Order: sequence, then structure tokens, then C-alpha cells
Amino acid sequence: MIGISLVQINKILDTLTEGMKQIKNLNTEIIKVLKKSKNPISTRELALSVSKAWHSVLTRCLRLQIDGKVTGFKAGNMHLWSLNKK
Repeated sequence: MIGISLVQINKILDTLTEGMKQIKNLNTEIIKVLKKSKNPISTRELALSVSKAWHSVLTRCLRLQIDGKVTGFKAGNMHLWSLNKK
């Protein structure tokens, strides 16, 4: 037996659930900002718009790109993002 109680397991599950909610909220915020923009937006601009760290926004945008929701490309040292037209 591992020696972990049901209370501890429930706390872990609650923490994971809260983390998933935060990720979903960030995804929604990023998509809202991209919908409002006519031109591609840099990771930095997105991060400032949603008040999150740029590396968190970059990670979420890369995941959204994998899911086919956003299109991203690199121009110089910047990652630029736009909503997928599909």
C-alpha cells in the first residue's frame, strides 16, 4: 500500500482541476484577443493583453496551434499569432 489517504487524493484532484480551469480560461482570453485583432499579434502583446507571463502565453499559443485554433509564425525574434481562418 502506498500510504496516501483519500483526503490527500482529493486535494491533489482539486488542484489539478483548478489548474485545468486556469488553462481553459487563458485559452479563452487568448482567443478573444485574437478575434478582436485584424493583424497578427506578438506573444508579448498577447501577454500584456491578458496580464500573464509571456512564456505562459507562448506555451498556450503553441498548444492552440497544435489544436488547429490559431496560426503562428516567427518573424525575426518574435512569434506572431492570428486566429485560424478554418
